[in-house]
Amino acid sequence: PELAAKDIGAIFKAVGMTLISTVGGAGGPLYGTFFLQAGASAGARLELDLAGWTAALSAAVQGVTMRGKAAAGEKTMLDALLPAVEALERAGRDGQALPEALRLSAQAAEAGTRATIPMVARKGRASYLGERSAGHQDPGATSSCLLLQAAAQTCEAPVQVFGGGEVAHFEIGAAAGQAGAGLKNPRGTDPPGFVDPLAGIVEPAGAEAQLISGLDRFTVRAVDGQS
Repeated sequence: PELAAKDIGAIFKAVGMTLISTVGGAGGPLYGTFFLQAGASAGARLELDLAGWTAALSAAVQGVTMRGKAAAGEKTMLDALLPAVEALERAGRDGQALPEALRLSAQAAEAGTRATIPMVARKGRASYLGERSAGHQDPGATSSCLLLQAAAQTCEAPVQVFGGGEVAHFEIGAAAGQAGAGLKNPRGTDPPGFVDPLAGIVEPAGAEAQLISGLDRFTVRAVDGQS
């Protein structure tokens, strides 16, 4: 609970220091550097939009590149991470929403990971195997891909009320008073109300709050009845 209340930079720093101090081999220092650099980029923010996440991931990848002294095509985690950053940058230029950008980033990471199978490892412990490393998917790229897939899946997760129910009906706008499309759920809430996805609290109909959906911020007002 104490860590969850901190800003993103502090959380990433705590993760990075824990990995460095507890995980052996190359994984601990590399992923530790990854989270430390991402945290330095995120700073004291409490949420990240697409530009913020792209900057954080880019900083993380730059840190890994410097720490591991590797490059694309050498059968390392960079073969997943570099395409992921490029996909995020393209998504930003194309005006994609964050959930879609993360999905595209995870797809790029998966393609990069699969591309390591025929490669001969040039860096890391796998390089000791020489030609025998060909034909096997790189573990570092695989773990990086899983990390980015988890980020995409989390961003796409439905908002749920405390106790396992889901939202009955919302009016959503970019600012208070700007009504938008309703979010529907056949089960509804009883009584109708809105959920605070951070605190897990259902509020009465007519109340307003800030909803973070896919890390995009909206103003939410609960309304009576199903839609």
